[in-house]
Amino acid sequence: MISLNDKPMHLDQFAKLIQMDEHRLSRICQGIENNGYVFNRNEQGHIDLSERDITVVLSFCL
Repeated sequence: MISLNDKPMHLDQFAKLIQMDEHRLSRICQGIENNGYVFNRNEQGHIDLSERDITVVLSFCL
């Protein structure tokens, strides 16, 4: 398997990449967490998206 992302991507970076409002993406992530998925968070409490997290978010958006 080829890794596309070596380090976690911040939520605001991912929002810009997929051209989505950061607040909307944050609400989507909250909904995913309410369904039992756990995102990795950095020391400040912000979500850091791994490749797996990105896959989950994109599949939830479809």
